[in-house]
Amino acid sequence: MFNRNSILRLIAFVAVSLLANSAVGQDVMPRMDQDSSLNNLVHPPETETCEFGELGRVDKVGSGSRSMILIAGSGFGGNVFDGFMKQFATEFTMYSVTLPGYGGTKPLPMPSEGTSYGDLTWHKSAQTGIEQLIENENLVEPIIIAHWVNATVIALRMGLDHPDQIGGVVIVSGVPRYLSMMPTMPTPENPAERASLVDNMMAPMWFKTVTRATWDDNNFLPADYAIHPLRGLQRWLDASSATLPVHVRYLCETWAQDITTELHELRVPTLVIQPQLDEAYVSMPKTGEYLDMMLYQAWEGVAEKNDRIQFERIENARVSIMDDRPKLLSDAVQRFVDDAKN
Repeated sequence: MFNRNSILRLIAFVAVSLLANSAVGQDVMPRMDQDSSLNNLVHPPETETCEFGELGRVDKVGSGSRSMILIAGSGFGGNVFDGFMKQFATEFTMYSVTLPGYGGTKPLPMPSEGTSYGDLTWHKSAQTGIEQLIENENLVEPIIIAHWVNATVIALRMGLDHPDQIGGVVIVSGVPRYLSMMPTMPTPENPAERASLVDNMMAPMWFKTVTRATWDDNNFLPADYAIHPLRGLQRWLDASSATLPVHVRYLCETWAQDITTELHELRVPTLVIQPQLDEAYVSMPKTGEYLDMMLYQAWEGVAEKNDRIQFERIENARVSIMDDRPKLLSDAVQRFVDDAKN
């Protein structure tokens, strides 16, 4: 029998499919509505929050002698790694981390008014929570795996700050910085300029008053996440479930930094696993460009500055490589783990 949720998901899938089909060969303009009564830079009244330094949720899986910490990014809960973790359950004891505000968890409080997004308040809070997890569980040289936006910066920062405590870092479909695709808004040249742009323009003049419809129209699409339409829709629904203020806070902090300026100092073995986008995706109108910018262009110059950072692409995959090519992803991680151990 169909329940209410399954019916809603089916309706959403049909709507997304119709939109995708109608968009082929045409220019479909996204909604750009603003609502001056909104303030997406603060939580709605009565929002229940967690404490700074807390993680949204930590799920422990496996019984292996080595440890692994998996960080889900940009809207996802730690269950995005469920299938992946089954592959390593006998070799590793794993801790999948849901960031506060994602996956149905309580968000962090908003920083005090006037706090720069460049301070990365929420990112640093997540790092504090992971550092406490390592201490509480007595983890020895854990491998840190991060998926997608937000998690990328947190994992790399852990490697930079704790080179003697982290066994290795794996970035899956990672995004280390924002690059502008708008000719009228060039990419800032340094982190200070990035923070200023977000603090003074992007946050107060755009994200503060965007409607949810505008956000969804200008954000990622189900087809970005997975080749199979239903899997892509499921990931889209999962990633979109957080409140708009939570999405805005994490995104603005990500845009206000550029961790690639420090990666020449990274001493921890690091593997960046990227999806080699399939031909069907690349040929879609107005899709492949922004993922090309985020997944590839944002990393340009990094490998040349540090030979500890290796790159590997997995063919015929999209952002959720664990859905499209689970065995190839697990094999790549296994090779990295074996090399890091030697």
